[in-house]
Amino acid sequence: MDYNNYDRGYAEPSMNASDYMTRTYRWMASGLLITFAMAYITATTSLIYLVDSLYLVLTIAELVLVYVLSSRVQNMSVDAARATFFGYALLNGMVLSLPRYRGLLSALWPCTVPPPIKTLPAGAPA
Repeated sequence: MDYNNYDRGYAEPSMNASDYMTRTYRWMASGLLITFAMAYITATTSLIYLVDSLYLVLTIAELVLVYVLSSRVQNMSVDAARATFFGYALLNGMVLSLPRYRGLLSALWPCTVPPPIKTLPAGAPA
C-alpha cells in the first residue's frame, strides 16, 4: 500500500503527536461511554429479554462487525469507519449487559432473598 499520499481526514498537517493522541483517546472514551450507556439501558429495561433470546445472533454480529472494521478500515471513509465503530460500541453494550446482569443477580441472590421457611404439616410436633 502506498502511504505517501495517505490522507484520511483524521490527522491535520499542523497536528503534533500530543494532539493526535488526545483526539484518538477522545474517540476511545466516547466509544466506552456509548458501550456503558447501552449496557445500562439494556440491563434496566425490557430490552434485556430481547438480548437474552438473541444472544448468539448478537455475539456473531459483533464478531462480524469486528472483522469488517479491521479488514476494510483502510478503504472506508472516515464517516463510515466512525459509524461502524459506534455501531460496534452499541452492540458491544448490548452483548456485555446480559452476563453482567445475570452475574449481578446471582451475586446478590444470597444477600437479598431470605432463606425459605420450612413449613411443617398440620398436626406435626414443632
